[in-house]
Amino acid sequence: LAHHLGRFIFILDPAGKQFTLRYADCAVLAPISELLTPAQWATMNGPIARWTIHHRSGALVPLPPAEATGGAPTPLRLDQDQLLALDEASEPDHFIAKVKMMRNGEALPGNAVEQHMWAQAAYQAWRTAGNANPRILTFLTEAALLTKAAVLRRRELAEFLSTNEASTFQIKLQELIGDIEERWNRFRQEAAEGEKSDVTSSPTQN
Repeated sequence: LAHHLGRFIFILDPAGKQFTLRYADCAVLAPISELLTPAQWATMNGPIARWTIHHRSGALVPLPPAEATGGAPTPLRLDQDQLLALDEASEPDHFIAKVKMMRNGEALPGNAVEQHMWAQAAYQAWRTAGNANPRILTFLTEAALLTKAAVLRRRELAEFLSTNEASTFQIKLQELIGDIEERWNRFRQEAAEGEKSDVTSSPTQN
């Protein structure tokens, strides 16, 4: 099995340039099973009768079975659409790792599934805005994680993403995060005061 899988460590782009395929990473293997052609996936499956991976939730998830079809030559050659799909699928995890490194491993809100969902939403907002600055995506991913994606629902964000100046974007984003946190704190304070009022106004029971 190790010999078989060793054939897929490298892939080629349409021009023949070689890249490493990190299929040992479950976050990468899941989209690979969907973007490869039936022949490519059948070749990669080879002798494997049943292939399961660990999902971000911790559950074991089966990968789709290979169709009975002709094989593909190795190393696998992926077209531009396949490479783009693979790149897009890995970006949220890539930028979550960047944020964690930037914050020195500080614990972030949410679990692994929620963090991926928020980072993916940040990536989509960045792409939809037509922004191409990866530093801006890093700051946006950080803000999405810290605010549990609340920052992505703010109308001002579209205007912020129209700039390619990362430092300007970061300053505006920090102000937005501060406003969100202030609203949360005010809401929590009002909720706590409401609970306190309910307790003090409750009739005394004999």
